[in-house]
Amino acid sequence: MENMIKGKIVLVICFSFVLSAIWGQEKTASSIYSVKMGVPGTNYSVPIFTLGDPNGLVLSFDELTEDAKYLRYKLQHCDQNWNPTDLREFEYLEGINDQLINDYSFSNQTHVNYVHYEVQFPNRSLRPKMSGNYLITVFDEDTDEVLIIRKFMVVDKNVFARAQLKRPTRVSEMRTHQALDFEVNFKEFPLSNPLQDIRVTILQNGIWEKGVYGIPPRNVFNNTIEFDWRANAIFPGSMDFRPLDLRSLDYRSYGIDEITEYNDGYVVTKEVEESRAGKTYFFERDQNGDFIIQNQNTFSQNPETRSEYVEVDFKLKTMDVPGGDDVYVVGAFNNFKPDPRFRLKWNSEAGMYTGTVMMKQGRYDYLYATSSDGETLNFDSLEGNSNETENYYLILTYYRPFGARYDALISADIVTFQE
Repeated sequence: MENMIKGKIVLVICFSFVLSAIWGQEKTASSIYSVKMGVPGTNYSVPIFTLGDPNGLVLSFDELTEDAKYLRYKLQHCDQNWNPTDLREFEYLEGINDQLINDYSFSNQTHVNYVHYEVQFPNRSLRPKMSGNYLITVFDEDTDEVLIIRKFMVVDKNVFARAQLKRPTRVSEMRTHQALDFEVNFKEFPLSNPLQDIRVTILQNGIWEKGVYGIPPRNVFNNTIEFDWRANAIFPGSMDFRPLDLRSLDYRSYGIDEITEYNDGYVVTKEVEESRAGKTYFFERDQNGDFIIQNQNTFSQNPETRSEYVEVDFKLKTMDVPGGDDVYVVGAFNNFKPDPRFRLKWNSEAGMYTGTVMMKQGRYDYLYATSSDGETLNFDSLEGNSNETENYYLILTYYRPFGARYDALISADIVTFQE
């Protein structure tokens, strides 16, 4: 990637605007697309790295503009509920917590111009010193505008979680839900009061809105902490994600009705889709909601800068939308948020929900979801649930002994289940 133009004197500035009200929220500015954070060199990963691992994570994103900006980033340590801790920065970070993002490149021979940014951390300038939950905030140096806020985790693994899939005990949930029977082994990490000091969070497919938080232990037997799954670890099974393949614009992949090239770009028209609520489960091999940027026509060239942004027309024919709710296309590409840029509107003439969204060439998973308030999502109303769905579960074990000032993350274990 190209280095930022030399010659400008960059001063270390104070992060003067108030972030306390938004630290616990993730954010994506309207000009930012294709935000992805994971382990370098992997296509699919959750934003977790082991304390002391030099590879860490890489955050990548595009801004749909012609000119590069001076963007900076900061890290913030949080408790298990994503509230900022009262620790001082020097306690949880090594380095200056205000770093310039100088790894960027321009789109090359694309209809839509954009600038691609990447930042890998930890690095020589900034690294976490303790485990736990963190937020990374990217902001414009000139305007102080916050462009991105994302969650990530640093684990100092000392215990191990084991889990197995159970059938829910309620008859009404047996065909629609999945239950996790799990326990934590602390043989190599003696705990004086695990019933009081240990709490567990479980996420389905890495989606924070589909998580169960602060699960307390039920019992301790020898070196094993047992949890009451019947009360705390039952999840709607959802359905396998719907696929969208934009890797090539030369032919129509599954579910695409038409691809049209204009002077200023491409329009991809999806086939009409329907709600899956109440429908029989049908296995779909998916990416558990993730996405990757790929372009089959770039060969050895960088797909991050040679891939097109295309307009994708979605069409959903359904009567299952709760009164007054909005319909959204959601996936990892928009952080599973009710993003106004991905909202579908009722088209009375066509008798369906329609909308056009910008997406970069690649392979995507998505779902249709509804929202009554523009903040929380209902994943069930348009997709339904099945106990047969293949999902992965991320089990996070937090440790906070008496007198401690932060929640240490001492285990992050992934288990994948299918009925």
